[in-house]
Formats: sequence, C-alpha cells, structure tokens
Amino acid sequence: MMFVPDSVLDFHGRDVRNAFDIEQHLAVFLEDCYARGDEMVLVITGKGNRSPKGPVIRPLVAELLKRHKLVASFKQAGYGYGGEGAFEVYFVSDGVL
Repeated sequence: MMFVPDSVLDFHGRDVRNAFDIEQHLAVFLEDCYARGDEMVLVITGKGNRSPKGPVIRPLVAELLKRHKLVASFKQAGYGYGGEGAFEVYFVSDGVL
C-alpha cells in the first residue's frame, strides 16, 4: 500500500517551547484527524541535526505515538515524505477503541 497522507503536522523548524507543547499539539492533531476520518497522517519532526544535544522532538514524538490510543502503528516515513525526519502514522479502525 502506498502511503499518501490525509493530513500533515510539521514540527520541523517550529518554535516549540517544551515537551508539553509538543504533546498537546500532537494530541489535538491526531484527535482532529481521526474525527475527520483520516486513515493515515504524516508527522514531520526533523532529524534533529541542528540540536546541540541531538534530536529532541523526534524521540519524544515516537514515545507519544507508541502510547496514543488512536494510533494503530507508525514507522519512519519514506524518502519522499521526509525519511528519518518524519513518521507515517496509521489510525486504529473504527470500533477498535
């Protein structure tokens, strides 16, 4: 199955102040997309190459996606969609909750 995202959330280059901001943005995005009927979305985190202490947003988003009740699965995005700097996210089917 070819990945074509229904919606995109881009954290790359955003001025995100803390983990709480990231968690809130991600939760609202996922819930809105699921309510709209999206099946798969793209979350762009960036690779973290410019962060002095290494990637910050990417590992946090991965952990949040693992725990989110609406996420059936996720994986590193394909090259055309950001590769290591993004995640393909697939939602649970209706009625699975």
